[in-house]
Amino acid sequence: MIRFLLSGLLALAATTSSATPKIISSIYPLQQIANEIAGKPTGLIADSYQSPHKYSIKPSKAREIANADLVIWVGEVMMPLLEKYIQRRKGMTITAAKLASIKLLAAGKDHVHEHEEEKDNKKGEHHNDKAFSYDPHLWLSTDNARVIAQAIADALIKKDPDNAKKYRRNLAKFKQELTDLKTSIKARFKQKPPSNYYVFHNAYRYFEDEFGIKNSGTIREHAGQSPKTRHLNDLKKELQQSTSVCLFREPQFNSPIVDKLVEGTKNVSVAVLDPIGYHKDKNIGYSTILQNIALQISDCGEKSPE
Repeated sequence: MIRFLLSGLLALAATTSSATPKIISSIYPLQQIANEIAGKPTGLIADSYQSPHKYSIKPSKAREIANADLVIWVGEVMMPLLEKYIQRRKGMTITAAKLASIKLLAAGKDHVHEHEEEKDNKKGEHHNDKAFSYDPHLWLSTDNARVIAQAIADALIKKDPDNAKKYRRNLAKFKQELTDLKTSIKARFKQKPPSNYYVFHNAYRYFEDEFGIKNSGTIREHAGQSPKTRHLNDLKKELQQSTSVCLFREPQFNSPIVDKLVEGTKNVSVAVLDPIGYHKDKNIGYSTILQNIALQISDCGEKSPE
């Protein structure tokens, strides 16, 4: 009887020690990277098409954050309402914007100004001005994805050393996938350079910098900004005078501004560009998010204007 109990306890201990750590990511692209390294589906906080910039944390998600072995997020700039839950945690947390090798682009002037206004309007709350000095859409660089993947692998190896070989193998496979992805997208843009295109908000600079392209303008400098009337009037004049141009919506925002801008124009194609790539109940993979962006940008000019 004693021998039976001991063998049972040893089996339970072995099962517990080999259990995959509980992982949850703030946004879909980070979750897709975590899935690749963990080798299985992981948790997601912002699990809807709502913009992560203003995503409110559900009680069920707050419990998942508290109980997770590893939380992965961009930082305060991307999801300010998540910050207090991160600060309460005792487990491991990866803040992508603070990783030593991550590449950060400075935020646009309007982006910084808007956050400073938000800071001033929140009495009694203290924010670090430096936190608003970078563009938070850092996952749209394959080089940054590589850094994030390495950090996730290191954290999992530390937490779950019994499966270190698996995590290293998954990391090596993902890094090769990123190399192939970068080559593929560069070849696409070389073969089919994009037409003039305008984006809903300035979320694509990491992607554009990496692949040597540039948008012709933005409706909003960042997601939380209301564009000024003068800017919209100037933008509409540009669209009216263009011979072939793309204007991109984003699925996180149901904005009538796009309809007003294209009203009365003849050569404007409207399409959807998604920096998050969220799919409900479906893991499409990190590479597919960037491939879809490249496809939309390179093909938009071929579509018939709406």
